Amino acid sequence: MANPFPFVAGDVLTAAELNGIGEAWTTYAPTLTQGVALTNTVQYAKYTQVNKLVFVAVSLQITSAGTAGNVIKLGLPITAATGGGTFGTPLGAGGFYDSSATAQYAGTVTQLSTTEAGLLTSLATGGGSLFGQLPGVTAANTDFIFFQFVYQAA
Repeated sequence: MANPFPFVAGDVLTAAELNGIGEAWTTYAPTLTQGVALTNTVQYAKYTQVNKLVFVAVSLQITSAGTAGNVIKLGLPITAATGGGTFGTPLGAGGFYDSSATAQYAGTVTQLSTTEAGLLTSLATGGGSLFGQLPGVTAANTDFIFFQFVYQAA
């Protein structure tokens, strides 16, 4: 069904248009990088768009190794409106499971650019840090990463 937005004053909405708001989730193949492209097995990666709001839920099992000291970045399914700030725009919640250390990290999903998101953690001394830099975790085979967030489409 076509997106019924934007509504115009005086329009009469049909049942189909009303039912089309919040359509079914769409599967996507997110990119994941940490200095290099990370291969992964998608456990779950879907999004839906309602007007300018994009809702995203992702769970990936990493099957290759990243580059130490680099931020782990997730590709967005739809280009975002410009975000800003040193640590990006907060969007939601996420986490990372390091299988070799049996450690789990939680963080705030943050918009890094109009095409990528990352995790902001509070584990660094003196404040937050982009995950992968501090703590200096390197993504590796059998690690998991997950995100759930909402952002504004361009």
